[in-house]
Amino acid sequence: MKKQKMAGMLLIMVLCLTGLPVSPVQAAVTYDVNGALGYAAEHWNDGRGLCAEFVSRCVQAGGIDIPVKKGTKGCYDAICDVTGLTGIDLRLNGNGYATQDLNGDILAAGDVVIQWCYTCNLRPHILICAGYNSSGNAIYYAHNAAKNRQTYRLSKSSLHKKNCNVGAKVIRLSTLAESSSGSSNGNTSLELSGIRITGMNAPSTLKTGKSWTCNGVITSDSPLEAVVGSIKDVEMNTVYTYTVHPYTTSYKMANSVIDRHLYFNKLRPGIYYYDVFAVNKNNCLWETSSPINVGNVSKPFITGAWTPDSLRVGQSWTCSGKVQSDARLRRVTGEILDCNGKALFSYTENTTAYSFTIARSTLDHNLYFNWLGAGTYYYRITAVSDAGTTQWTSKPITVR
Repeated sequence: MKKQKMAGMLLIMVLCLTGLPVSPVQAAVTYDVNGALGYAAEHWNDGRGLCAEFVSRCVQAGGIDIPVKKGTKGCYDAICDVTGLTGIDLRLNGNGYATQDLNGDILAAGDVVIQWCYTCNLRPHILICAGYNSSGNAIYYAHNAAKNRQTYRLSKSSLHKKNCNVGAKVIRLSTLAESSSGSSNGNTSLELSGIRITGMNAPSTLKTGKSWTCNGVITSDSPLEAVVGSIKDVEMNTVYTYTVHPYTTSYKMANSVIDRHLYFNKLRPGIYYYDVFAVNKNNCLWETSSPINVGNVSKPFITGAWTPDSLRVGQSWTCSGKVQSDARLRRVTGEILDCNGKALFSYTENTTAYSFTIARSTLDHNLYFNWLGAGTYYYRITAVSDAGTTQWTSKPITVR
């Protein structure tokens, strides 16, 4: 120890003699993921401030000393300044979502995600990541609009033109956590000491219009400050939710006030999840069931899709394909991809029908095959319904 102190003193003397500045040692910044997510779970819908203010307070609850910022840029800059971290580009899938297979190495629960327009250098939205759902999509807490562990499409923004390159960056605050833990069973559970959820099992199928009594018991080493029960849809958006504040060390879901407010009998055909979230003074824990197929429906199917082997430069082509589904459709996306799989043209048409014909639709009119230069391309269709997602990609199309 004496040798270390002497070496330190000698180093300071050398720095002083050489005229170099002597900077004080900065204390390491640590981040409490549980504290940040616990705040987010309690305040995601409190109406207090916009997205940057909400994320600022989440980060504060995690022990990062920043002021509450009203703007997304100010919030991002403040977090980076205090922590020394910088944003890392997220890898988004063809539909504009961050997924675990693409980002599992850089995006984790507790990290801050900021939407980023690389064309305008603007930052439309900021969120806090809550992990991944059972489909492998990143889920978030946010304000304006309020999000409670729901997915968010990062590649689109109403503030920008269609030709803007909009993506996202992540500030990896979770790397500053003294210790962290995550789901090991493929669902959205964050396994933390002090809270336990047992006996939570949902049916794999449920008839349309049939009720189901929620199950599961939450126990805690300290009084439970909040228990939230929810029904989430196939994209982990909240359909029904109810919160109680029991302030007891045990809470039974069956025949509880939460159970009475989760209306499984009112769900239309589709895929759903039963979700429980619990918070005590120190920790938070959530558990999501396996998929519940209401009405025994299937993912949408795509028929009649084809492409020509080749096109001339400047030649138009009417897009093909018909989407059909026994669950209500949500949207259909058409894309023209280059030889590396990058989308050159993309258009999404929202629909609530059970069938969608692509030819001569608005989607068709926005895929400009006649604008393509010489090269190899692909035509891709992605259909999303209440029962899931189906994708079809063509064989190569050569433009000469």
